[in-house]
Amino acid sequence: MPFSAAIRYLANTPKIDWQEPKAKKLKGVKDIYEIRFKAEKKQYRPLGFFGPGKDEFTITVWATHKQDIYDPDDAIETASQRRDDVIETRANTSPLTIDGEEFPPP
Repeated sequence: MPFSAAIRYLANTPKIDWQEPKAKKLKGVKDIYEIRFKAEKKQYRPLGFFGPGKDEFTITVWATHKQDIYDPDDAIETASQRRDDVIETRANTSPLTIDGEEFPPP
C-alpha cells in the first residue's frame, strides 16, 4: 500500500483503531505513532502524533524500518522532541500535500 493510500485510509479511521497493520502506537514513548506501509521493497514508518489541533495528525519524522531498526536510528527520539516543540509552539506545522492537493481537504 503506497503512502497516499495509507494516509487516506487513516484519515477516515478513528484514533482508537490506529492499529497494526496500518499504524501502531509506539510503546515506551509518549503519544508517538507510526504509519506503516511498504513501497519499493522497503518498510516505511513515518512517525508522528495526534495534534496540535483537534482531529489532526502531525508527521514529525520520516523513517524506514528493518528488523527492529529504524533509519535514522534516532527517529523515535527525534519524533518525540519535535512533538514537544510543536505542542509548546517552538515549531510550526504545515498541511500535507498529496498529488498537488492539501490533504485532508480543508
